[in-house]
Amino acid sequence: MREGAPSDVLAGWVGWRPTASVWRDGALLAGSVPINWGRFTAARSLRVPERVEFTVPDLVDGFSWVPRDPDHPLARYGQVVVLGITVTTPQGAEYETRLGQFLIHDSDHDDVGGLVRVSGLGMLNVVETDDFQVPEVPRAGGTLASEFRRLMSPGIPVSIADGLVDRDCPRSFQWPDDRLGALYDIAKAWPARILTDQWGQVGLLEPLPAVPSPVLSYTDGQGGTVVSAPTSDTREGQPNIVVATSSVTDSTALEPLSATARVTTGPLAATDDGTGYRRVVKKWSSPLATTRAQLAASAATILADESRGSVVRTVTAAPDPRPELDDAISVTRDGHTQWGWVVAVEIPLVVADAGDTMRLDVGLS
Repeated sequence: MREGAPSDVLAGWVGWRPTASVWRDGALLAGSVPINWGRFTAARSLRVPERVEFTVPDLVDGFSWVPRDPDHPLARYGQVVVLGITVTTPQGAEYETRLGQFLIHDSDHDDVGGLVRVSGLGMLNVVETDDFQVPEVPRAGGTLASEFRRLMSPGIPVSIADGLVDRDCPRSFQWPDDRLGALYDIAKAWPARILTDQWGQVGLLEPLPAVPSPVLSYTDGQGGTVVSAPTSDTREGQPNIVVATSSVTDSTALEPLSATARVTTGPLAATDDGTGYRRVVKKWSSPLATTRAQLAASAATILADESRGSVVRTVTAAPDPRPELDDAISVTRDGHTQWGWVVAVEIPLVVADAGDTMRLDVGLS
């Protein structure tokens, strides 16, 4: 959860304005971008989860916001937008929430409407487009942590949670070309999860717990902010068996290793007699796992991650800049409360009236 205005402030009348500056290579190009519409979105299902879109007037106080040269603040030549939201109470107190850093990807100038539309992507987009020029091989003495740091694109800071126990990285394989894919491979084999923070830093974090402990609560009724919260449910992408195997070849004498995570109780239980939910199998293989314990941990984490996206409650509520991916939250609607994790979020950058809302997709526990 990001820092920001408390829930009781957001539930009342507040002022809301975006703040945006633009930097490139450590130099400030624009201290304040006059955003008049925009939205921030993030989705766990995407390799580069974060995206921002906004518009600005093409001319403000004699300055043109049309990016006609590579050094313009809104050009796409390495310019990074630092984006935030400032909430103001009627008493004048201000709460600032930083949403993140976004590499400008493209822009369009509407010369009739007098607007410039800009889109930016989260900093993992730098890694997404930075494929290996030649295949990469783990270095001698390398560990999962050291290889993750080494493979990260230059200029992208990395943090690794203290609770993740590092281990040696096998050597007898190679990563062909997909740099971001290699980083996700390391995370899955650890197991860990990748999350980019508000400062553009890529973090390796521990897997989510089995039971959420909500850091934010949303409710309807008096004093609440929830407008609607329908639920969707699908079999698509919902396995109840995950089989993890090791493809390591460091030793020719090493027997093939595998481990299985399986739903054994409840409506999703994997059955062997052709009844109930039946069996839906997902397979995963990695050379980075060398013991059955490591494979079992990865299989269990993958099974839990896949489960979170199958039953989703889509919460429409008054704007709140604090929620981020993987936050545990509770949702109360018509007296019924459910807990889950944020798997997608959409936050408006400009709030013009009471009809402007945010959206949270909550993967239910």
